[in-house]
Amino acid sequence: LSRRWHVSLPALQCGVAVLGLAIVARTNIAHADYLVKDAAGKEADQYSFFLRSGLLERHTKPGEAVVVVHPGFPALGYLGHYVAPTKFYAARLHDRGHEVLIQPPSAALPTAPRHVVACSGTARRMQSEHPTLRLVTASGPCGLYRWPGG
Repeated sequence: LSRRWHVSLPALQCGVAVLGLAIVARTNIAHADYLVKDAAGKEADQYSFFLRSGLLERHTKPGEAVVVVHPGFPALGYLGHYVAPTKFYAARLHDRGHEVLIQPPSAALPTAPRHVVACSGTARRMQSEHPTLRLVTASGPCGLYRWPGG
């Protein structure tokens, strides 16, 4: 009886370990899904989702000026206009030949940018302040707008 117990103990331990790993993996997947859904609902994070979607690359030519009107992350307001997550995707686009400028909604738009990216409330404000902006493409609450004359 004791010999059989010694043989089945490692098998039992392996089974418990596999079950534990499966539980941890499922918990991590559920947490990641929650974080993505939570981030997608926040205006400051929506810009990153839009820039990495590929829509900007499909609807603009390399070298065209694109202004991203980004409100910043309010929880980190002590850092000024904090937009580091979005800058990551803007840098990727820059590496592919796109001119991307990120600025707060309070800043004046540069003279005649070709395109403007805005999301949620910022997009609504931009459209009311600049009624001649023309929507080129949208993904969720974000849009790529053509600047008048651009």
